[in-house]
Amino acid sequence: MQILVADNNDHTRNTICQLLENEGYSTIAAETASDALSLFRKYATPIIIVDLVLIGMDGLELLEKFKFDNLDCEVIALTSYPSLESVIGAMNHGALDYLVKTGEDLGSLVETVNRAAEKIREKIELQSKISELKSKIDYLENVNHNLTTSTRDQQTGFHNPSYFDEAFKSEIHRSSRNNRQFSIVVVLLNPSIQISGDQFQVRAIDTALPNWSKTIQDRLRKSDIVARYDDNVLSIILPETGKAGALLVAESLIQLCDEVTQVVLGEEIEIADLLQVGIASFPDDGDNKDKLFDLATKRSTDTGSVSGSGNGTLH
Repeated sequence: MQILVADNNDHTRNTICQLLENEGYSTIAAETASDALSLFRKYATPIIIVDLVLIGMDGLELLEKFKFDNLDCEVIALTSYPSLESVIGAMNHGALDYLVKTGEDLGSLVETVNRAAEKIREKIELQSKISELKSKIDYLENVNHNLTTSTRDQQTGFHNPSYFDEAFKSEIHRSSRNNRQFSIVVVLLNPSIQISGDQFQVRAIDTALPNWSKTIQDRLRKSDIVARYDDNVLSIILPETGKAGALLVAESLIQLCDEVTQVVLGEEIEIADLLQVGIASFPDDGDNKDKLFDLATKRSTDTGSVSGSGNGTLH
């Protein structure tokens, strides 16, 4: 480990350098404050031994510059004229220790340098661990992003069919084991309705769906799972929810989507023309995914199967 020794006394400077080199340290020496600062910035020495009285700059001011350039460096202050004021000043400016240029204090210099070197090694080790941890976090965030992207529909942010199917199986298993109920909501989208675009007719669904997606996500609980099952079908799993609760959720979604539609499309389009909703509940309506999904889909197009809101869109 390299140490910068800054002292305007040739004998003291050479003595300290020789003492430290005998202990296995590498040293560079400076006679003036400007030389010390230049060498520090060139070699980024982690430990500095500095006389508080140097040519060209007050030692405390120099200490402050060392710490400004590298807060992690360790500085040991030396003086031939000790005072309470200089001790307080050195420690306030970040000095590790304050030694007097006497035989006794210089004899303990190696011990102080060893302590500084140990602190530097601990900082390097900590920085290495932090860097390693950041790399792992970046890796996990990237993996999570890729997983999220691969399991979600790009237009809406909803889950894709594969994710929904696995979640459906898990919910059936959980509800069966715990003797609980859950419901699914199937939303059929009508792609045939068109509105006027800037230059041509565009599908109303393509315009409304991205705005509906945020509305639906905000209305649902975190435990609810919504997927774009195909281009024109949305499907929702409502854990711990019976038929009555599912009806309330479906009615609420229809109302919210209706409000968004009027704002986004700016035309007199009935929400019933754009979507139809059906529900089914476990275990009353079926005990497997196919039965429940098929029944909810059938009910979305088969009026009168289930009591609803009376607006022709919920069954």
